[in-house]
Amino acid sequence: MRDRIIKGGATLGVRQVISLPLNALGTGIAANLLSPDDFGVLAILLVMISLSFCIVDLGTSNALVQSSLEPSSGLLQTVQRYKLLGVVICFIGYALLSPFLVAYYRLPQWTGYLFVSCCIIGWLQSQRNYLSFKLQRQLLWSKIAAIEMAEILAYNVVLIGTAYFFRNPSCFIFGLGARLSTGSILIMRIKRPSQQPETDKTRSFKHLLRFGLPMQSTSILSLIQNSVNPIVVGSIAGVRAVGMINWSGYVTSLPRLPLQPFPPFLFSVISRRQREGKSDDYYVKMSIRLGTLGITFFSLLLFLMLDTLVPLFFGQKWVASIPVASILLLTNSTFIPHLILIAFLNAKGHSASRLKLSLIEAILVGIFGGGGALFFGIYGYAIGIILVGVVVLILESKVTERLTGLKVDFIYVYTIMLFATGSALLAIYAKNSIPDQHTYAPLLLSLFVGLLTMVLAVALSYWKQIKTDLQNVLSMMHTTNPAIRTQGND
Repeated sequence: MRDRIIKGGATLGVRQVISLPLNALGTGIAANLLSPDDFGVLAILLVMISLSFCIVDLGTSNALVQSSLEPSSGLLQTVQRYKLLGVVICFIGYALLSPFLVAYYRLPQWTGYLFVSCCIIGWLQSQRNYLSFKLQRQLLWSKIAAIEMAEILAYNVVLIGTAYFFRNPSCFIFGLGARLSTGSILIMRIKRPSQQPETDKTRSFKHLLRFGLPMQSTSILSLIQNSVNPIVVGSIAGVRAVGMINWSGYVTSLPRLPLQPFPPFLFSVISRRQREGKSDDYYVKMSIRLGTLGITFFSLLLFLMLDTLVPLFFGQKWVASIPVASILLLTNSTFIPHLILIAFLNAKGHSASRLKLSLIEAILVGIFGGGGALFFGIYGYAIGIILVGVVVLILESKVTERLTGLKVDFIYVYTIMLFATGSALLAIYAKNSIPDQHTYAPLLLSLFVGLLTMVLAVALSYWKQIKTDLQNVLSMMHTTNPAIRTQGND
């Protein structure tokens, strides 16, 4: 199993090396062809897709992965029936809701069809996750990664093509539909190892919901957080401002794109290790440290290049969004710990506790994000989101330690964030000291000063720990190190 985990993780890494430029290219071309208003409509579509997925899936896909024994065929048929019922409910609800949304945001009448189509996209997403649960239980992530590469290629090809021909936000619906359909078809055709696992014939649909509903409720609370932008910001500043924040979120997510497939990967791996009575606390803490450091460096690099990249790659119309994107990039430092702790708590069976944390997070987003937008506009919203990430990480760390004994050093995360902020400010000062007539000299100087400052600050503070973590990663990949095995069982 160890080789399967390492191979799966390595394949996911390769998948991301390939997908990152594809996703950046697709988003860049779409941003050039579409307007901020179109990205504002996209923010609404994403909320509606997430809601339909929650209603259709009910957390059953994750519950099937986490279950101690294989589900029976009768249970799987029941799950499918409830999914069909969910998509019918969503279709009726969205058909009634779409005229109100069109009128409220003053959109063209045809966008109502896009809102109704969100229920189909949510069902496709649920169906794709349902089809892949056996691959996740068997930790066949190398095959899942290969399928995801095909999904990403299909998404970006369709996104670019439909954006070019239609020049409206329908391209995102077509792209997502192509992506999820491609994944579902490939998963159904894939050959799995022949096994005869023990089947749990006593487990009912209610058993799945006991684990799945709290986990899915977490997704609903995340949905509420995401709706603060289109609802609150849209009410205050209009769809265009919503689009600017949504586009800034896309730019901010570029350093996070390589990590998109790792939450379900971690969830399935930790769930499997949990069933075998093994502990991975050391590896979890090591992943948080190295992951936080890596994504913060990448975010700092992107921050230093925004002024050059945005007009060149996305278009002049997005230059006004650079300050918002620059602020939101700070949230990436808390992203890795947040991602890992969510997977860890859910895999350990603490989905109800994770639900409570998500409720607190949703409330804080409404207070800090919504309040910031109300008093200070889109910049206040961005600063509020940073504050939410800082507070939530402390709460998640404390709850995780109380429930599982895993102690996360969140001070390390905030220190790395502080180093990045200081390095960015110093780089801006150095950049502004050079006259504008020097085309690339200010950019090169800011990159040199910012990255060098960050490297020196991290090396002086955490060099020994980083060196140890890297050595353990290499040892884990090439040998079975007894010392590491001992640490992993602490």
